[in-house]
Amino acid sequence: MIVAAIQLSAELGNVQFNYSKAFELVKQAIAKRAQLIVLPEFFTSAMALNPIMEEVARHNTELDIPQQFFELSIHHGCVIAGSYLSIISGDIYNSMVLQFPNGERLVHNKDIPTQFENRYYTTGDRLRSKGHVGVALCWEMIRSQTLLEMPLNIRIVAAGSCWWDLPCQSNDAPLRDYNHQLNRDTPPRLAGFLGVPVIHASHVGIVTGFKNAVSDSIVDRQLIGRTQIINKTGQIQNELDITDSDAVIVDVVEIPEVGIRGEIPSGFWTVNLPDQYLEAWDRENCSGQEYYQVNRARMVGNSPT
Repeated sequence: MIVAAIQLSAELGNVQFNYSKAFELVKQAIAKRAQLIVLPEFFTSAMALNPIMEEVARHNTELDIPQQFFELSIHHGCVIAGSYLSIISGDIYNSMVLQFPNGERLVHNKDIPTQFENRYYTTGDRLRSKGHVGVALCWEMIRSQTLLEMPLNIRIVAAGSCWWDLPCQSNDAPLRDYNHQLNRDTPPRLAGFLGVPVIHASHVGIVTGFKNAVSDSIVDRQLIGRTQIINKTGQIQNELDITDSDAVIVDVVEIPEVGIRGEIPSGFWTVNLPDQYLEAWDRENCSGQEYYQVNRARMVGNSPT
């Protein structure tokens, strides 16, 4: 299969700008005959702890992104995947749309928002696949439950992330190095567990926001990219790094008849995360959920469902 992964340097919260740029890259992938095209998580907005994110879901609704996916997929005969903040029945979700050229569609709403993301959308579902294509978003890729929920008949995974770094002002070089390595290793590890190719799209660039939910400090964070095309054995066939900006990579991957699965870790996480990560997960998840419940109606506004 000819596959494509798109890396974006998004402007935080600027939905129309990012949307237009993303679809120009989709068209480049189509011109190279890509049969599966994957966009990053939050491809119209990126993500940061910033009040501008509270307007994103409403702007996304105005664009009717699923219809745009549908038209491109049908017209060009390709599968398109990517996630964005959506409004469904009065709630906001991180929705990954997987659109097939026969008109079929999967909408997977990320099951657990990551840390401060809980401010801007709520918990979703465990829908992991449509046909032979599995889907995963960012830290879903490092949770054992995700692997257990992937059906045995999947033959390829479309994955997206918006992986932020430590604040640019931080001097914790060892933790920064760990974060970069975790980011680079996560999609290949997922492919190794499942025994199928993983097509991973991500963001680069700088985003600005509060340091965390209990701080008034404004910090810059680097989005660290590592858009990758990974084969069924977990080997990276093609990738972009933090120095690459808006770009698309296209490659050919072998699709197995069935994935040869590795042993899935028994714990919640598939990796041993540092204490700082686990503390932030507990603190930011809880604080974000409380904020979302108080501010949900305002963020949704009068948008149609």
